[in-house]
Amino acid sequence: MKAGFTCKKIRIENLQESNIEDLIYVCSSNRLSDPIHQQGVNQKKQWLSEMLRKYGSCAKIAYYNDKPVAQILYYPEET
Repeated sequence: MKAGFTCKKIRIENLQESNIEDLIYVCSSNRLSDPIHQQGVNQKKQWLSEMLRKYGSCAKIAYYNDKPVAQILYYPEET
């Protein structure tokens, strides 16, 4: 092992109310201060919360060293 090498940690989590901000951060981290973009962010948060209540998790979030870096959105099957 090289000196200074750090083992990177990757994990995947289901979307929950507690990590909706992380899902938003993946695609919006550089525009969060834009007021027009913020309106869309708020709408997406509301939609995701509604999907969670209605169907359960509808997304996966990938973390790399505890930073959200990717997302998979899907439409859950109704049972």
